[in-house]
Amino acid sequence: MDKINFCLILSAIILSLTACNRNSEAYDYQYYKPLAELADELPIATPKPDYSYDENYYIDYDNNTDYAPLTTTQVLWEPHELINVDLATQFLEELEAMWDADGGALWGTPLNVPFIIACGRTRHAVANMPDDSDIFAYYCGVYTGFLPDNIFIWPTSVNFGGRTWGMATWDYLEENANNKTARLRLMIHEGFHALQPTLLTGTRAGWYAHLNTRDNWLSTLLELHALLVALDSNGEERLSAIQDALSIRAARQQNLTPYEILTELTFEIVEGTAQYTEYLFFMDRYEILATIREFIGDVLGTNHAGYIWGYFSGLMYGLLLDDINIDWKTGLGYDSNIADLLMNALDITELRPRYKIDLHRYEYEKIIATEQLWFNRHAEIEASALALFASDNPVLEIPFDSTFNPIDFDYIVIDIGVVFAGYMEFSGVFGELIISGGYRLQDGRIYRICAASMEIDGNRIVGSHWELTLNESFEVIQHGNIYMLTGP
Repeated sequence: MDKINFCLILSAIILSLTACNRNSEAYDYQYYKPLAELADELPIATPKPDYSYDENYYIDYDNNTDYAPLTTTQVLWEPHELINVDLATQFLEELEAMWDADGGALWGTPLNVPFIIACGRTRHAVANMPDDSDIFAYYCGVYTGFLPDNIFIWPTSVNFGGRTWGMATWDYLEENANNKTARLRLMIHEGFHALQPTLLTGTRAGWYAHLNTRDNWLSTLLELHALLVALDSNGEERLSAIQDALSIRAARQQNLTPYEILTELTFEIVEGTAQYTEYLFFMDRYEILATIREFIGDVLGTNHAGYIWGYFSGLMYGLLLDDINIDWKTGLGYDSNIADLLMNALDITELRPRYKIDLHRYEYEKIIATEQLWFNRHAEIEASALALFASDNPVLEIPFDSTFNPIDFDYIVIDIGVVFAGYMEFSGVFGELIISGGYRLQDGRIYRICAASMEIDGNRIVGSHWELTLNESFEVIQHGNIYMLTGP
């Protein structure tokens, strides 16, 4: 599966679930002193240009001096905890060059937006322009500082300091330092999200949880397959596939509430137009179709189908509209129905009932064969999670601002939160957590793992299917059935 797309989709899910959690703001989820709090002790703590570590100096922007002696109350960041500003500057310059080369051709307006590269462990950030809240200070052509604790660091768009910013995580960009295409695909996608408030009218709707139910899961996959067939054909065959896609979509939405339909439209416009922009920057039509085909095939038998729908339906409807030279990009809103634009442009006035659609054209047998496997797996994960995270069972809570490395896992959304099952790694200032075939629960801005059989041996803590290695000065403390991490 395309890791870039997977990361983007996972980002959207986690962001939505976090935003929807009603208790997250009231809960104090910082179990250790965040490194960002030390920013007050270092006026603007940024490493030297050559990133050498000198325990006696820091850069003093406020007083316009290069280096000033540290006092005994000041703490210097370890060099590995900071973004390499030179490298981040290179990445931002590459992004600006791509925007400039487009020159507004794709969307009729320049795509240049405020953009941040941020580290989730330290909250250190490098930006391409200043903010209005004086969080960033100028440094060698870019702006750097530490993001406030209320800013979620993830590939997304964020609002603060008087601007809407695109954001990419330093971990991902550093990991892909030798893969320019991977870096820029992510940055182009997230940068476009920052531009959307100026392109789209209206108000965004919320979470599209209904897409993960069985009937809607099947419907979205059939619609995507029909759109893919349409893009891969011509003439009457294309028109027939488009009519089928529109019919499958209409049948699904007929059973939804008006608000659920609105969440679908917003999802499709927001993620579909960003996906469209990303793909057209980096792929020709043949590569786009091959990538879509591979990605849709990979999600069969998983719960990703409903969550990928808006990314690829919006992309494919946009491509089909491009093929008939329709100016579909002007006047879009968060509630725009891009499928209706195509239907009207092609003068399609009748839709087919499902029994008249030849579903065999759209991988129906394969979808049905794999969907039962997934829903069996869903039931297994839900039963295990409800038992592991029962209210009387002890849990260990992991800081939310940790770096998540997905390896091989499934996830489901149930009443107690989103449950991840499988193999995954987390790292942060506290240390490293490895889950090997176990479960992790996300409830808003809290991560929990079952601590029923937890054993502590110094800085090594082992539980059922997980192992936590703590960094120096961190330890586990207990409050009733809840274990937390505390540190310097």
